[in-house]
Amino acid sequence: MARPWVGLQVTEDALSDDNVLKFERRKPKQERKPLAPGPKKGLIWLAVVVVIALVWAYYQFIGPQGL
Repeated sequence: MARPWVGLQVTEDALSDDNVLKFERRKPKQERKPLAPGPKKGLIWLAVVVVIALVWAYYQFIGPQGL
């Protein structure tokens, strides 16, 4: 089997990197810090209290009178 590259003269143009794909690692992204558990927990409790207050207000003022 013949080797086609044997005897070819290598020039500087043939070794240029212009048409070569370069694979580079991505820069690591800054990780977002999660919210502190205190405020998140507080918001959940606040939502629970608001839902209970809305249910009470519904049955107190709008809901059926027979209950």
